[in-house]
Amino acid sequence: EILTTQLVIDKTMNNIFKGVLLTIAFTTVLGQEPPIVGGFSEAEISDEVSGVAEEVLDQLASHFGAEDGCSLKLENITDVKTQVVAGTNYLFSLEISSDGESCENEVKICSDVKVYKPLPFACSSRIDTCLSLVESEKILCIPSTNEDPPLVIGEYSSIENVTENEEIQKVAQKAVKFLYHLFNTSSACPIHLREVVQASEQIVDGTNYKLEIQVET
Repeated sequence: EILTTQLVIDKTMNNIFKGVLLTIAFTTVLGQEPPIVGGFSEAEISDEVSGVAEEVLDQLASHFGAEDGCSLKLENITDVKTQVVAGTNYLFSLEISSDGESCENEVKICSDVKVYKPLPFACSSRIDTCLSLVESEKILCIPSTNEDPPLVIGEYSSIENVTENEEIQKVAQKAVKFLYHLFNTSSACPIHLREVVQASEQIVDGTNYKLEIQVET
């Protein structure tokens, strides 16, 4: 399967992936969502809420961009809202770290993490609580930083000969790992960069890259 997507990548001098924004040029087909009864409201960070966040960490591995052998740890719940449905929807903003011998140790903020918890009678599992991610294509994990946002100096300008540009090819290869959740796949069914179609750059206190790429599974 071959699909084309666009990415906007903020590359600073200190961190290649200080911020990643994905603008997807294809549609992800989702299953039917639980019925919405009311809007989201602020919630306290209780033991139950923390337990829900802890339990879905493994499901966030591809969104985080974690490699095989990496483990994720919940550092902080920066925000949480709940919504009453046929069960409960939780909307999280989570500070998560990665650790492991074969992975890069990072701390990222994952926002728009929506988790559905069904009513007890609707969960037949004796092992877990049947938690599932909802609207997972909206989840965005970016490196945590206390630095000021980059200063934008100019507009985007086109980059010529992208197929021969080693820097662009390197950035595109690394960016592919952020797309796994959009294909609903994992490293067991890897995504490969097929082609960088076009690229442009913007000078900030580093460089923003906007890429249009083709990937295949």
